[in-house]
Amino acid sequence: MRLLLVDDSAADLELLCAAFHKLRIDVACADTDEAAYTLIRNRSDWDALVVDLNLGYGTTGFDVARAARGRMPELPVVYISRYDIASAEHAVSDSVVMPKPLRMPELAETVVAYLGERAARDDRESDAQMSMSAERDGDMHA
Repeated sequence: MRLLLVDDSAADLELLCAAFHKLRIDVACADTDEAAYTLIRNRSDWDALVVDLNLGYGTTGFDVARAARGRMPELPVVYISRYDIASAEHAVSDSVVMPKPLRMPELAETVVAYLGERAARDDRESDAQMSMSAERDGDMHA
């Protein structure tokens, strides 16, 4: 799994990156919105994005997620924040919002479960498309 983690808090970023590495998850850690945008531009094979909503001066986690989804429309997004998350109405669709302080096992479970749910849904959609294609092919050969 390739995870992009974005948080402007050096302490939080260090702890989360170390915890994901310990779980043997390939994680790239960005401490600013600009660093995140660079990683998004340079790589389009992320499996998930975990992003703090408040990235200090500049854009927000919502903006970073929209930029990532612009390149990877199906990218799973988990927002994290210490602040009131009532503004989650600005979140990209089909995302998860988790309040800080985080418990690493809970965050890891959420990310892994979220990826599993999306993979299962993608498999069902793929199976349905293959079934429809087979039915069309069968109709054409009848």
